[in-house]
Amino acid sequence: MRSGDKAIYVAALATVACAAGVIAIPSPALRLPLGLLLAGYLPGSAVLWAAFRSPRTTLTGLIFAAGLSIAATVLCGFALHFLGAMTREGWAIALCTVTLAGLGLARIRRSRGFETRPYPWPRLRPVQAAMLLGAAGLALAAVAIERHQTFARSEFAYTEFWMVPESNGGLVALGVKNEETAATTYDVEVSIDDTVAHVWRSIPLAVGETWKTEFTLPPQPPGSKGIKAWLFKDNDHSLVYRRVWLPTPAGD
Repeated sequence: MRSGDKAIYVAALATVACAAGVIAIPSPALRLPLGLLLAGYLPGSAVLWAAFRSPRTTLTGLIFAAGLSIAATVLCGFALHFLGAMTREGWAIALCTVTLAGLGLARIRRSRGFETRPYPWPRLRPVQAAMLLGAAGLALAAVAIERHQTFARSEFAYTEFWMVPESNGGLVALGVKNEETAATTYDVEVSIDDTVAHVWRSIPLAVGETWKTEFTLPPQPPGSKGIKAWLFKDNDHSLVYRRVWLPTPAGD
């Protein structure tokens, strides 16, 4: 087996290993280098290998491989969005498929003798290389700044609060789920016809934890104003953090 063919098979095995690791490894820190390799280098390298007939490890080749990998990742994102498969498994399988397709085409072209026809790679001038390095530095700085700003804001930190009728017998379910960024204490009040009927104080919930309870709604006369529930956070009763209501009595 020629050295070029061995390199293709090694690249294919590395691609499958990266995809399997991204899917199977539970630790995000351990998945990160595999994901970066799968999304930032392997697809573009396979495309270049198939197009230019021979692997390159020069700085120019690495830059072109990274750029093509990013383009392939974007195109895979469009396809995964259309298929409704934008999951970790979907990304790994899609990028692995693109890379293996490029390597397969490279193997076919080599079997037909295309490796004997070298392709002149473009060379970067010192000024161009400096510009690329400067752009990369600015991009990294922008990512670092935006990462800090993203973690400093909490648009996606929230608390779920719900109240739903469980049966026709007047049973009502009430629940709270903490999806904030830290453990929080909640107070819950329920009023029936504008009269406080149930109170739960100092409910401690860790991040991701859920509190649920049920209570029975007494028979309501005609014209009842229904049920209202208020949620207070961190013992601050000056601000209603969440509110829910049932506009009609649950027993009707």
